[in-house]
Amino acid sequence: MDLFSEFDFYLDPKTDKLARRWVDGVKKLKWEGATYEQVRKEDFENPESAQVDPNEPDYLEEELLLAALLFLLFKKKTPRAKEAFNSELANQFSNANRALNAASGVLTKAWLDSDVDVTKKVKSILDQAAKKGAADLANGEALLNNLKRYDDLIDRLVEVQKQVVNGYFDTLVRPKVTEVVEDILNSTDFINNTKAVEQVLQSFEKGLERESYYRVAAQNHISRAYHYGALKAGKLSSLYTFYEYVAVMDDRTTQICRSLNGRQFPISVAITYYESILNMSNEELKTFAAFPSNESYSEWTEEQLIQSNIIAPPQHFNCRSTLRLVTNRG
Repeated sequence: MDLFSEFDFYLDPKTDKLARRWVDGVKKLKWEGATYEQVRKEDFENPESAQVDPNEPDYLEEELLLAALLFLLFKKKTPRAKEAFNSELANQFSNANRALNAASGVLTKAWLDSDVDVTKKVKSILDQAAKKGAADLANGEALLNNLKRYDDLIDRLVEVQKQVVNGYFDTLVRPKVTEVVEDILNSTDFINNTKAVEQVLQSFEKGLERESYYRVAAQNHISRAYHYGALKAGKLSSLYTFYEYVAVMDDRTTQICRSLNGRQFPISVAITYYESILNMSNEELKTFAAFPSNESYSEWTEEQLIQSNIIAPPQHFNCRSTLRLVTNRG
């Protein structure tokens, strides 16, 4: 059975419409010959206003699968997080911070006690993405399979995903709720505790409904696995020594990717960066997943970029950049 077929068992057609659309997109790509552009258009709530990239990434299938899996992972925990939050808040605005701690504790455990064998499935998806990255080279997949620590590296990439997902609430939801709390406290007309509690609850609910987060988290980690596979296979083949950073250049291109577009680096440097996670603690993996500031690095030397690990995609959320293997520097 294909990996994505297993999702049918877990998806509720009434409440899981977003994840269902992602899984259906994978089916269309694999079985119905749909183009990436067609699937991407259907992946938006409002297809007419969707901006479809001219060159979709080869790993869109894996990205959609992982997003659906993360959606399911948090779906079962969200009601418990709301319950914990409401219980601590108990109509007392002053308990907002304690309520946030309670919700954070519930969601951080989502990966650990899910009914779905999340770790195994995420590993399969990342492995599939890495091998797809190697597929452009003859025997590329075989080269990865014969790699001594390849399996260990995929395990560590899974752990990176865990660290990021576990921090999702504190990174994306909590700051917004805290901002609402601070605004209320600083308000000169703050006298109604009931109204304040209502505002905090609304902010909390809105934060948990940020469905786009699942796609962002999935895309970042699938991109890392895919590009590692491409680079490692290129190095093992002895055909390539360098690679070129390739950004999608349009009005949405970020400063960082625009400044990196066309820059070439030794493959060995990027591989060292990716494989550094083999010796990192789980706490250190959080820094591996962190992104640099979005600014122009056109004036930076190659050495500076390498030292700061600003050398390979993704470099930010929703990064569309990729890379191209080259035999000699141009």
